[in-house]
Amino acid sequence: MQESKLLLAGASNYGLADPGQNTSLSLSQITTCLLTVYPSYERLMVGKVMSLLVDEICHAFVDVQKNIEYEEFGVEYED
Repeated sequence: MQESKLLLAGASNYGLADPGQNTSLSLSQITTCLLTVYPSYERLMVGKVMSLLVDEICHAFVDVQKNIEYEEFGVEYED
C-alpha cells in the first residue's frame, strides 16, 4: 500500500471494502426481488432480516479496511 516501485503479485485483502459492500447489497436486492414474486409474511421477514445483515456486513467491511490502514499507516479514524 505504501508507495513503492514494486507491483503486488498475489492475493491482497486491501481495497475489498467497496466491492464487498456492493456485492452484499446486490445479492440482497436480487434475493428480495425473487422473494417478492410470490409475497408472503415469511418472505417479507426474510427480506427485512437480510437488510439488517447487509448493514452489519457493510460495517464489518469498513472496520476491516480501517484496521488494515491502521496497521499499514498508523492512521486512526473517528466514528
